[in-house]
Amino acid sequence: MSYETVEHLLARLAADGATTLPASEVAQIKLDEATEDINTFCRRDFSDHPQEAVTVLGSGRVDLLLPSYPLRAVTAVIEDGVAWTTDQVAALCVRSHGVVVRPVAWGFGKIFTLTVDWGYADPPSKAKEACLRLASRKVRHNKVRERIAEGVRSESIEGYAISLDPIEMDRDVALMLDTLRYRRGAR
Repeated sequence: MSYETVEHLLARLAADGATTLPASEVAQIKLDEATEDINTFCRRDFSDHPQEAVTVLGSGRVDLLLPSYPLRAVTAVIEDGVAWTTDQVAALCVRSHGVVVRPVAWGFGKIFTLTVDWGYADPPSKAKEACLRLASRKVRHNKVRERIAEGVRSESIEGYAISLDPIEMDRDVALMLDTLRYRRGAR
């Protein structure tokens, strides 16, 4: 699922002066590609993940770091194949940065499967804006590709050159997304 809508992309392209707009299917593909670029750059995603099962080994400590954040809720826990009671699950302290704390230590080496709600119901505004910028660029890049013979990766005429290599992250978009990037140990 992309972070922006086809309608918003088409409106952005029209506002930027595009004379022809892509078909809805093409616009959706470009939005999906832009979303994937953002996820790769940020090393995480900003989608909603309700009721997702996460399996981890017990840490032997009272806090357990999950690979998923922001963490909104833990709705069920299975410890070495045995489901916890509702009261045991309710006793957990869930922290948004992916840490779940319980009154006693998570058994070292035990296998815990937690059903969690994590992610963003609505992606951050920076991710949405970056998605529009990147998708818009991908649409314009696609139109340039259509004008050049198939199989040509670059063209140079009288000192002017164009390269059709894969799009790299724009500097302004990279700076916008920098605060959303995953950094090990910086949750």
